Amino acid sequence: GNGTFTIIDVPGASSTSPDAINQAGKIAGAYTDSTGNRYFLREPDGTFTTIDTPPAANTSSSLALNSAGDIVGTFTDLNGHGHGFLQTANGTLTTIDVPGSGYTGALDINSAGQIVGTYGPPLPAKEVSGFLREPDGTFRILDKDSSTSTRPTAINAAGQIVGSRVDATGTHGFLLSYNKCAGTDGAGHERSRSTR
Repeated sequence: GNGTFTIIDVPGASSTSPDAINQAGKIAGAYTDSTGNRYFLREPDGTFTTIDTPPAANTSSSLALNSAGDIVGTFTDLNGHGHGFLQTANGTLTTIDVPGSGYTGALDINSAGQIVGTYGPPLPAKEVSGFLREPDGTFRILDKDSSTSTRPTAINAAGQIVGSRVDATGTHGFLLSYNKCAGTDGAGHERSRSTR
């Protein structure tokens, strides 16, 4: 069949780019208007809400949205530093920064509220590591072994993580089913290792 095609435009925006939709039909994405680039949430009834990242911040990534309506993404501050953020379904906004990092990007969130993303030196550095943020705010650093870059991009309800990693032989996909392991990386982060 032809289906139903609905145009989505944030009122007053010159461009609108949806990124994610959850089971309830809520849609999250980015838009551009006279004030710059912003994020939005569209409800199933067609109403829009702006996601209020800190003043003067620029949007810099796609958004992810879980079944509860929690949203994660990334913004860049006036100093050019990237920060992840979580906006819960009740509107509470939390900045996400891996301790000691110059850049943190939040890329996906599952129904349990676990968040995956990347962190590293300030952009445009290319060497990044992956993280898993638990709902209580603790971070697990995803062990990148011999890779120069680890980028987790999605996490499912079971806590399984997929992404890509770069090493001396090229770029590879990975599936990570994490387990708690002893020890930290020296900065107070608990490390996790993949089961393969």
